[in-house]
Amino acid sequence: MTEKSKIIDFVRIEIHHANGIEAFDANTIIMTCFNTPEQISNLVSPGNPSFLSGQPALLYKTFQFETWLTHEEIYRMTMRNLNPAEALKLLELYGPVFEIHSDFYDDSTGEALQPKYPDYLSLSL
Repeated sequence: MTEKSKIIDFVRIEIHHANGIEAFDANTIIMTCFNTPEQISNLVSPGNPSFLSGQPALLYKTFQFETWLTHEEIYRMTMRNLNPAEALKLLELYGPVFEIHSDFYDDSTGEALQPKYPDYLSLSL
């Protein structure tokens, strides 16, 4: 995670949780998901429901949009591996923001075009 003063606003990604805010840029959040996913999975939800699943969520916020997502949904969005229904739901609400634009998801089917691995469920968190 990176200090606020060192991240340019248009590449800043914030994850708001019960105990504060964690700040990333696009590269550091990917590396965090690959190397130390527990840095996100250990964050405590303030109790708001995920826009996608209704489960307890964290606020994912960029200069383009903000939405409530679970730890797993944040991980899968970062890894460009949302399921088609999730991608289409986010596209419908927010349009083609960076995380879900047409380089990463087919805008008519929601299919992930560049999924990264490992799969969230295979990690031992």
